[in-house]
Amino acid sequence: MIRRFTAAVAIAVLGASFAPGLVQAQYSPAQYSSAQPSPYGQPVYTPTSFEGHDHSGGHASCPICMMSMSGAQAGGGPTPITANYSQPSPYYRESYDDLSGDDGWDYGSSPFDALLLSAVKGAYFRVEYLNWTYKDPGNQALGSALAGVPEPRDPFPVTVASQLAGIARVATLDTTDLSHRNGIRSTIGLPLPAGRGGFEASIFWMQDVTEVTQEFEVAGNKIGPPLAGTNDVARFIVTSTFTNGVPGSNLFIYDESFRTRFSSDLWGAEFNWVSDPYSSGPGLQIRPLLGFRYVDISEQLVQTGSFNQQGVLATSLVSVVTSQSDNKVYVPQVGLRMEFVHPRFALGVEPKIGFGINEAENVVVSERLRSQGDPTITSTDQASKLSTVGEIALYGKLIVTEKLTVNFGYSFLFVDNTSRAHNSVFYNDNGPLNDAAIVARQSTELMYYQGLNMGAEFRY
Repeated sequence: MIRRFTAAVAIAVLGASFAPGLVQAQYSPAQYSSAQPSPYGQPVYTPTSFEGHDHSGGHASCPICMMSMSGAQAGGGPTPITANYSQPSPYYRESYDDLSGDDGWDYGSSPFDALLLSAVKGAYFRVEYLNWTYKDPGNQALGSALAGVPEPRDPFPVTVASQLAGIARVATLDTTDLSHRNGIRSTIGLPLPAGRGGFEASIFWMQDVTEVTQEFEVAGNKIGPPLAGTNDVARFIVTSTFTNGVPGSNLFIYDESFRTRFSSDLWGAEFNWVSDPYSSGPGLQIRPLLGFRYVDISEQLVQTGSFNQQGVLATSLVSVVTSQSDNKVYVPQVGLRMEFVHPRFALGVEPKIGFGINEAENVVVSERLRSQGDPTITSTDQASKLSTVGEIALYGKLIVTEKLTVNFGYSFLFVDNTSRAHNSVFYNDNGPLNDAAIVARQSTELMYYQGLNMGAEFRY
């Protein structure tokens, strides 16, 4: 009984597999168009009703069939459906059928791919606007000490042949203002796999703005001869010099005009490895850092004075002293990044300190100090000095989204053993038979910069 049932099922299945062929064989070849025979020996037709085809009134009334008819077929029978290999199916996707063997650069995951993906995943970029104030040059005298004059920056009498010629003083840079300089700083960070910290690189540069200080008035009176109808005496700005290296009474007098032009340029970069925090999540996070910093400080001071011997000279003698200082500071540094992290904001402090070398160069050029025929004298002083560089940053972050934060803060940067343009000039004279001896010298001071910064950080 079971064997007969099994045999019956097998015969039924086998018969069903041949049914389409048997049905198709029932169509007479005379029904097909001889103009377009089927390439398979037997054409395939669209059924009477199939996905919108309405053949109840014949093929001539079916819109789909009418669009596919042309020539003799338009007035004849139905159009066979034949294979067309030049028009791929709209459901075909080439990416599903790529048998070239090239899996593409991003297919799979090697250890190196995993490292790159991990680094890029946590990478961040930060850009900040800086508004910093520099340490001003102050009221240091643009000249040397004078014998018998306690303070050459204050007015003192000048005599010629024991006769009072006027009142003079040595100029300073006390009106030079180096505040509110604009700059920009950009930072990029690349994390390492968990437990290994990450690298962070930044560069900043400040706008080079020239400050001009014009010394036209002394104690309320203009430089030069006294005003007509007054009992005033002549007023001068002078450059005082040593005489053969010791205080004397030598003066270069300017009775027509005197001005200074001071400029300062600052930029720098640093590269640090920053460790992962000792404890993750909200709360206090402490991250030591180790890296390298470069700071470039350049200043220039130009002093221009005009002397015409109170109108006696047909052509005024214009004397120029230019001082240029360049500092290139290279220091390894260590620091600490401490942040209090909240889901909506973060507050942090970051002190850093480094010890390294400052490659300093000072150049002084003097022109026409005593007469029109005085040669131009250029002197250079170069030195490598130990330098300390430190910075402390206070900042806050407002977390806008998971990938975007808004930053604001305050920075204080100092550089020790810095040569500056106004204090790198040795004011000296070795007599009229020798060349002018206003030359470059070594003199350093602690330089600092401070100010506000604000910007945004994007995290990938």
